[in-house]
Amino acid sequence: MSGIKEVELNLTEEQKAALAQLKSKLPEEAKGTRDYILYRFLNQHYFDVDKALAAYVKYLAWRKENKVDSFTERKVKNLEKMRKLIPYGYIGFDVQGRPVYFERTGKMHPHALLKHVAWEDMLESHIWGFEYLTKQMEEESKRRGQRIETVTCVVDLEGLSLAHRVAIPWLHKAASFDQEYYPGIVGKVVIINSPWVWPVFYNLVKGFFPVDIQNRIEVV
Repeated sequence: MSGIKEVELNLTEEQKAALAQLKSKLPEEAKGTRDYILYRFLNQHYFDVDKALAAYVKYLAWRKENKVDSFTERKVKNLEKMRKLIPYGYIGFDVQGRPVYFERTGKMHPHALLKHVAWEDMLESHIWGFEYLTKQMEEESKRRGQRIETVTCVVDLEGLSLAHRVAIPWLHKAASFDQEYYPGIVGKVVIINSPWVWPVFYNLVKGFFPVDIQNRIEVV
């Protein structure tokens, strides 16, 4: 968008060539896609142009088929129930302008969540959240005149116990979905109030996330 300074990618010559090749292969409706968005899919697939192109075309088809552009205008089913079972919110921006998602994961009620909320409803809420954060990034980019491309997640683990492990399969599905449709959108993860059981949980779930996400986790 005019007037907004884009993020500098600092690519190697080989990576620049891959980006240029990907741009040349884009379908007509995707021409003009920002370099950073294409970079996210390239990085997700280790700069394999054909795999990145296939993933991005699939992503565009998914957005069109599910009318994702207007997702935040929808009413999410069981939203209030989910917010009681997983306390979370959107709490402004960090110092770099990234929207901040805050979740009190340790206060989650995992057994009740699995019993009373369908995975499809949880996924719908998940998509709604990403689209809301994307709109926040766009608005903040306009205010700052600097492109904001990632979000910050703050995860409060106070109260986390072994009982929460029943929700790990859902976390796995959510992580897989994010890597397919929202790769590279998380810029930083801040863990607060981590209890003794946190290292145990992290060893169980870290394999769900790519290495670049693991490297962005900061335990306070």
